[in-house]
Amino acid sequence: MVNLTSKTGQHLVDSAENFDVYAPVFDAAFKGFNFGSELKYMTEAKVVPTDVRVGDRDLRQYEHSIGQMQIRLLTIRDTEIPHAAGLFKDGRLLQMVRYLKYKANIEPDFTLFEKTAGIVYVEVDVQTTTPK
Repeated sequence: MVNLTSKTGQHLVDSAENFDVYAPVFDAAFKGFNFGSELKYMTEAKVVPTDVRVGDRDLRQYEHSIGQMQIRLLTIRDTEIPHAAGLFKDGRLLQMVRYLKYKANIEPDFTLFEKTAGIVYVEVDVQTTTPK
């Protein structure tokens, strides 16, 4: 963590074994429907897709319901790359995500985690430090 005003920073290392990151697309009711694993979620829920045409796009639609809530995932038919996802309640659209770009298995850019020049850092032991 860096404070650019005081030019000080704290370096923390999380020693936990699990470094997984989850980014939910919608409501917590659909636990596991995360960016990067949308199709996996639908497959594990045993959803049978239907082929649809939207405008000039040949898409595949997956729909999964929990109670009054539904999620719909549209993928590009040939590649199964997500095209759009919607959250519905009783058939009424509440939220929608349109995928403008989708890349899987991207290598991380570790330069984003380099120390900022001109900052005085102190090491912090996360095991003995209580968050404020």
